[in-house]
Amino acid sequence: MVRGRRRRLALAVAALVAPALWGCGPRETVYQLRLVTTSCTGPSPMEGVTHFLFRVTGEGLDPIDVTTLATTRQLQLPPIPVGNHRAVEVRAYAGEPKAGGRLVSLGRSLAFDVPEVPLTLAQDLTVFVRPVNMLTPINLSLSPQSCARMGYPHAGHSATVMKDGKVLLAGGYEINPASGERVASAHAELFDPATGGFSDLPDLSFVDAQQRTVLTPRAFHSGTLVAGSSGKVLLAGGEVYVPGGVTPQPQGTALLFDPQARAYTLVPMRLERSQHGAAADSGGRILLLGGITAGGALAQSLEWFNPTQSQFTDVPAQQLSRVQMGVSAVQGGRFVAVAGGSTGAAVTSEVRLYGWDTSAFTFTVATTSQLLEPRRAPAMSWVGDPTRLVALGGYSNLNEITGVSPLASTEVLATAPQVQVSSGPNIAVARGDACAATLADGRLLFSGGRGVDFNMAARSMENVELVVQSSTGGQPSVLGLPNLARGRYFHSCTTLQDGTVLIAGGEDKQGTLVEVVQDAYVFTPAPLD
Repeated sequence: MVRGRRRRLALAVAALVAPALWGCGPRETVYQLRLVTTSCTGPSPMEGVTHFLFRVTGEGLDPIDVTTLATTRQLQLPPIPVGNHRAVEVRAYAGEPKAGGRLVSLGRSLAFDVPEVPLTLAQDLTVFVRPVNMLTPINLSLSPQSCARMGYPHAGHSATVMKDGKVLLAGGYEINPASGERVASAHAELFDPATGGFSDLPDLSFVDAQQRTVLTPRAFHSGTLVAGSSGKVLLAGGEVYVPGGVTPQPQGTALLFDPQARAYTLVPMRLERSQHGAAADSGGRILLLGGITAGGALAQSLEWFNPTQSQFTDVPAQQLSRVQMGVSAVQGGRFVAVAGGSTGAAVTSEVRLYGWDTSAFTFTVATTSQLLEPRRAPAMSWVGDPTRLVALGGYSNLNEITGVSPLASTEVLATAPQVQVSSGPNIAVARGDACAATLADGRLLFSGGRGVDFNMAARSMENVELVVQSSTGGQPSVLGLPNLARGRYFHSCTTLQDGTVLIAGGEDKQGTLVEVVQDAYVFTPAPLD
């Protein structure tokens, strides 16, 4: 048990919203804990629930568990030690948890610190209790029977978890209803997991030398949290569309969003690029590579964003002509992995690792550097541990001129001590342009994508699967989950600080009907313990 001053929790459980007070003495910090135990649509999180298990976790803290009946109206938890990243987890069971009860729903507060010096003002904590292993519409903490939606439709947008746990959703494209053409969006908004709500931000813009506000809409850009910058987010590159035009126009600028000022700063890039890859390494440097540049050509050069100087720098002696590749930081940011993609002439199977060598990024040549089959537009993230990547699905053909040829295969890339590629389990439905998000426990959520119908016409897919690494170190397995309410691709899936995943936006294409959606869902994984 961690020693030190402690704060005490007294919990009052109500059917809908449960207030709570952390102690009442002069040397204690007071918290208000609110449980949201209803849903705006679909099954109730409390259906069949008979027991609650409350768990408090944190840095250097052995979990504190208290079990009570769901009908309990007052609960006193043991004292909680001073420390960082404390969280309250609420598990709802049908049956007694330690006697084989079935876990029905789960919720977890955002992390909070318990200070040495007590706070004078009450601190609010909100826990949304949601059914496990399901995608549920997002409800509002103050109006739980109301479903939240994004303020604008987004597809091909960025979704970035900021330092405070909120999510910045920026740009993307919408569809002009008259012409059916894409229109790049300048809209930005915040999702707050503590309230379940979306709120508007200033449109993507900057103030020029004449103090004029200039809008800079963009789609298929990258959004990356800038380390050590008080939570700034870098929105780099992207593309805009000219009415009646054939080729999108890549952008050669980035916007640096400052959440405290709620404003953007324009940062020139070394090259125009869109549909590129971006990843931050362990030093906070953000590497940009590949993508489409001016005139529809593939970008060859690499560049990186220096967070200390807020500027871009060329990567010397490195070239990579690639688009629609899988890109992911690996080994805790020690390397940036690139797998597959299109070279413009062919779909490639090449795998590359880029790492920092004290002065610049370099291509680290691996003994095994080829996928088992060429693929472009795979979803890729780590699974099991940060040294193992999985590339899921994608397409085997070069472009969409004659349709798409989606893949149902997956491949596992072990990156330490050297790159080794092996075949993984098949996904349920062949698709590319899907979304992958690694959970805090190493499992991977794989959602949506674009596949084909019975007539081999491209359509958006509703499928959702969970990739689980074998406990014996063997190949991972793929578990089917309930489908999305609507199929989508070019959407975002973002792991939040409370362990859930936010799935937002995307394009829903069914035959000749195309719509950029405005809805959002949260996936709550059942814990492994």
